[in-house]
Amino acid sequence: MNDLKFILPVRRLLLPLICAASLGVFAPQAVLAAPPPLATQSPAAQSLRLVVMPFRNLSQNREDAWLSESLSESLTQALTGVENLQLIERNQIQVVLQEQYFTQSAFADPQSAPELGKLLGAQQILLGNFQKQGQTLLISTRVVDVKTGQILPEFATQIKGSSADIFALQEELSRSVLKTLRQSPRLQMARMTESSPALQHYREARDRARSETPTDLQSALKQVNQALEQDPDFARAYGLRAELEARLALIEPGTRQQRLESALQDANRALQKGAPLDQVYLALAQVYFARGERQKGLETLREIWLRDAKNTDAILSYLQASDETPELQIQALRQAGADLEDPWVALALGNRYLKQAQYALEPDTSSALFWLKKAQSQLPDVALIPLRMGEVYTLAQDFERAEQALQAALRLEPENFLLYFLAARVIFASPNPQLAQTWYEKSIALNPQFGFSQMNLGYVFWRQGQTERALALFKQAEALFPESAAFSFVRAKTLFMQRRFEEARVYLLQALERYEKDPTENISRGAIYFKLGEIESNANDFEAAIRYYMLATQEERQFQSWSYLKLSRIFALRKEYPEALDYFRKHLRSSGFRPEDDQKRDQASLYLLEQVQLNPDNVLLLNELGRYSLQDGDFTLADRYFNQALSSGTENLSIRYNLALSQFYQRRWQQATQNFLAVLAQEPQHEKARYMLGLSQLRAGQTEAAIQTWQELLKMNPQHTEAKLALEGIKQPEAGNLP
Repeated sequence: MNDLKFILPVRRLLLPLICAASLGVFAPQAVLAAPPPLATQSPAAQSLRLVVMPFRNLSQNREDAWLSESLSESLTQALTGVENLQLIERNQIQVVLQEQYFTQSAFADPQSAPELGKLLGAQQILLGNFQKQGQTLLISTRVVDVKTGQILPEFATQIKGSSADIFALQEELSRSVLKTLRQSPRLQMARMTESSPALQHYREARDRARSETPTDLQSALKQVNQALEQDPDFARAYGLRAELEARLALIEPGTRQQRLESALQDANRALQKGAPLDQVYLALAQVYFARGERQKGLETLREIWLRDAKNTDAILSYLQASDETPELQIQALRQAGADLEDPWVALALGNRYLKQAQYALEPDTSSALFWLKKAQSQLPDVALIPLRMGEVYTLAQDFERAEQALQAALRLEPENFLLYFLAARVIFASPNPQLAQTWYEKSIALNPQFGFSQMNLGYVFWRQGQTERALALFKQAEALFPESAAFSFVRAKTLFMQRRFEEARVYLLQALERYEKDPTENISRGAIYFKLGEIESNANDFEAAIRYYMLATQEERQFQSWSYLKLSRIFALRKEYPEALDYFRKHLRSSGFRPEDDQKRDQASLYLLEQVQLNPDNVLLLNELGRYSLQDGDFTLADRYFNQALSSGTENLSIRYNLALSQFYQRRWQQATQNFLAVLAQEPQHEKARYMLGLSQLRAGQTEAAIQTWQELLKMNPQHTEAKLALEGIKQPEAGNLP
């Protein structure tokens, strides 16, 4: 059947489009009428670039948390029709917040908000908060000038009313804000639904839908279903459900056909009931991409770009679904009508290609760098761009250029505490971690109330072994944000490093609970599940570890990859080799960028698993599997492999030494000492075993025995540097040289 072509000036003529789509014959060629603006420009109004932040919940009631996004989005929609007002899109805000473990409340005060606004290129930033007292809802807004950091009193608003009529309050809020901006609002503002419970479920679904994890998409689908139970005529809810079904079809092949049919039906319902055309087109495009019909998906997105050539949501939707080379992607976007010359679109492309490179086995950072440089040529004063370029160079392991780019960003905004924080996070893994410490300290000096800088600097000191300084900073951070899931998670990580697993588990479960309470927490749930899996694995509860690792495979890609690796090792230890190989191959498929040495080790691990399946009692193979586990910190698994190899009855000094080393890292000093002694009983000249024996004795409080062990080592090898330093450290402990 030939594709049908439509000229669609009005909504009712779009209905055949959906019907044709269900038959696989959709090819829209349309020019759509733009909706009337929600407000008209008055002569006195001035042009500005504005960001509307999610509203702060002063009541701290979890059941009211959905209002944070609802109030900000309804206000954003009211401002969308204002001429000479450029609103910063939500996805641009997420570029700064994502992967930083921030809670959005960290930017709800006039001291922190301007620094975020500067990074986004905003001139002004609108802050809001709400407080529920009984049945009364009090809502306030303020506008902060980004350049001066001053609150502009002429733009302040405050309204209150019954929380039972949230729609009337949203309309009153929009009118009040438009009035302060010298705008003339329309007398009637379209409502999405008349049901407050339906709106709550819809907003919570929208928040979950921003994630790319299967777990959150399923949760969003559940919420939107509840919204439709409350209001069967909720047009936007049908549009969102169509989008969710299409996205799930891409990642769940087993349910693809059923989900795609459901998505088409929901898109049809959304259109019939009056959903915004752009929302329907986005959902339809997702369906076509999921069906592999790339051209139809592009033609559908073209209908959006005919109305708004700078719509980055449509651009990112295409890039997410496309598996073509960046060159072909850009060519297709240009032909479809997307405006790729706009610097903010270029920045969005640079961010997307950077994220894509971070997940690639062999990252190509050239596309990200090209678009970031293109954006920078038109926006030379936006510090976010060189910050992102620093990330690109770091990914490419060009640390010199990374540092130069980050320094360039800081020169643009030398008093921006947030920029110092972000730059420190980028440079932390470089050969110059001292610079990260300096920038964290500068961030704290500029804004002691931010909290996240104290948390990260504490982690730096913890890794350096400066426990007291680290704990002091953690306490400062927790005092500033006592309900932060991110802080609970970092505390758990530090306790895990001390092998205080019971305490670490408490903090991780606390982090998980807090994550569920605050939808603005940007901490990764996958990270929490993964760390819980590690704790249970180290506690020898492999069934519990498997459960947590399986949960982590439903989260972000990096935690999927690492969890598949852990699952592979557990199943190999249980001699369930087909499952172990399956999970290891999933690990390789889902891995992001790994250095060349790591890639070689991955291939060696795959070979070992294939060989041990053929010869499960080969002690050399078991030793190698244990050694890889040891290198990755899987000490419990490493122990099992080494003991399994030694149980064959063949004494192997390398395996015995590796077992002792694993026990040493687990702080099991007595067992480590016994096994190092067993190695030396058979090979007295084993210098590594003798040096490590001394360390085990010292850690166990047997200082005199350690001194004797290292003195014997120096008799064997007078040039042994580590033994000399160890003895000097014991003689002069005040110098801080204890090994």
